[in-house]
Amino acid sequence: MNTTTDTPSNQDKAMSELAQHARSYLGGYGRQNLARLQQLAQFDGWQRMAQAEIERRAYSLLQVFEPELLQAIAQGSIRIDHLAGEVAQDIASQSN
Repeated sequence: MNTTTDTPSNQDKAMSELAQHARSYLGGYGRQNLARLQQLAQFDGWQRMAQAEIERRAYSLLQVFEPELLQAIAQGSIRIDHLAGEVAQDIASQSN
């Protein structure tokens, strides 16, 4: 018996938990305004808007950096994505 196909992966579990969180939020929203929830259910731009929101949040982070750091990022001398990954790993290893 192949247990890898019988048991959901950690990623599947995480996605399921995220979907349940969204479902709970939408349920509360819909109980307050069912007509608006029904309108939102017809909207097909969620992926595009989520990407725009990620970019907006990244932009807000850039606003706190000093000009020299912004210049280094713009030139590619400093990679925030790499630094963020390193810091995330550090934090994760400290919490274990």
